[in-house]
Amino acid sequence: MCGIEAALMVAGTVMSAYASEQQAQDARNLANYNAKVREYQAQDTIDRGAVEEQKQREKVRQFMGSQRAAMGASGVEVASGSFGDVLQQSAAMGERDALTIRNNAMRAAWGYRTQSAAEQFEGEARARAYEGQAVGSLLTGSGNVYAHGIKKGWWEG
Repeated sequence: MCGIEAALMVAGTVMSAYASEQQAQDARNLANYNAKVREYQAQDTIDRGAVEEQKQREKVRQFMGSQRAAMGASGVEVASGSFGDVLQQSAAMGERDALTIRNNAMRAAWGYRTQSAAEQFEGEARARAYEGQAVGSLLTGSGNVYAHGIKKGWWEG
């Protein structure tokens, strides 16, 4: 009967350690998955920002075309004097808005990537804790088997 008790105690210890190792792997897998999702979100944000940046520039070009047409209709030379200044200001303000769109997209992407790094760090820390738990289970289980064996006289020759 003592062999069955020892075998069950060893099996329970091994299963506990195995479960902890599986939890460690699951923590790493989840962290890696989340990192891939965050990178996708970051890249998608950058891509959408680039599209919006181009739309803004196109909108400014169209607006400036309307300004030129209105100025031309007035009979004054478009590129001279205050008309030229107006066009220059429109171009500068439009470019500033386009760059703001790009900057906002880059900041949002940075946020996703920072979140990814934090999640990966947390996942790795969780995995190491589970691995420590696995080692602890093996040591505790081994000690329990040994102590129980001494009580039962298993180790006596």
